[in-house]
Amino acid sequence: MPTELGHPLSHYLEVCVDVETSTKRARATDEHTKDQDVDEAMWENAMSHTETDEAPPKPAKQARARPCGNDDTDDMISEHDKQAVRDLLLSVRKTHGSYDRASREGKQVLSASATHKNTKDSQIQRDLEVLLETAKSLDAAIIEFEVKSAEDPTAAHVAQIPDVVAKLENLAETMKQARKKMAGLRALWKM
Repeated sequence: MPTELGHPLSHYLEVCVDVETSTKRARATDEHTKDQDVDEAMWENAMSHTETDEAPPKPAKQARARPCGNDDTDDMISEHDKQAVRDLLLSVRKTHGSYDRASREGKQVLSASATHKNTKDSQIQRDLEVLLETAKSLDAAIIEFEVKSAEDPTAAHVAQIPDVVAKLENLAETMKQARKKMAGLRALWKM
């Protein structure tokens, strides 16, 4: 930093220490720059960590900041419950991806079915439309849970786990039925 700016220079510049160890070889390198005003005791203290096998002391862990209005301790949940929510979120993401693919495929089949002479206004087509709408509402519900619980799960989210699991199973079954209807429509196109 130039002295013309009126800011005083710090009494030391920077110390960069790189230590590499392995079972085959050991190499310790240190690169540093030293200002004239460096306190020799501070320099020796910084270099003493590279000469021993001890790691430099780790900084103390800081507590995570919470929003001002959230002083309730009721929202605190155990690590087991947090892991359960994380695992459920993985299932939600996988099921949502599967729903997206099946939904796009179903829309394509419906548009083709609406113009085909064998399947136009058929019961299978109407059933597929109903199944896709049901799947859409189930997907919206599980995505709402994902959005609300992804960042910081609370006890309320843990209480919703059985309901979300039931919706996931229902969505998977609905998509299975929709795929059967799509296969039925495709079979009618070949006639």
